[in-house]
Amino acid sequence: AYPADQQEQDAEVRSLNRIDITGEAWPMARQVRSELTRRKILDAAIDVFSEVGYAAAGWGTIIERTGMTKGALYHHFDSKETLASDIIDEGAAVLVG
Repeated sequence: AYPADQQEQDAEVRSLNRIDITGEAWPMARQVRSELTRRKILDAAIDVFSEVGYAAAGWGTIIERTGMTKGALYHHFDSKETLASDIIDEGAAVLVG
């Protein structure tokens, strides 16, 4: 089943793909879409790491969970280590506040 919050996030990403009447992409749409994609990957990785552990978590499982392509994942994170490091950094930032 596809979680409702994921459906909302996907709808938001789709809405950012619109162009204005001049044919130009909306300002910041690409940056916002990129951040939403990155967030989706981080959230999926957190779920997978929580379920099976870091060592057992594979790219394929994370990709499948996001519903994205391998290219999208590698665009944002060049390795599982980089992905995990960003998750840890983000968590530390929340703790430090």
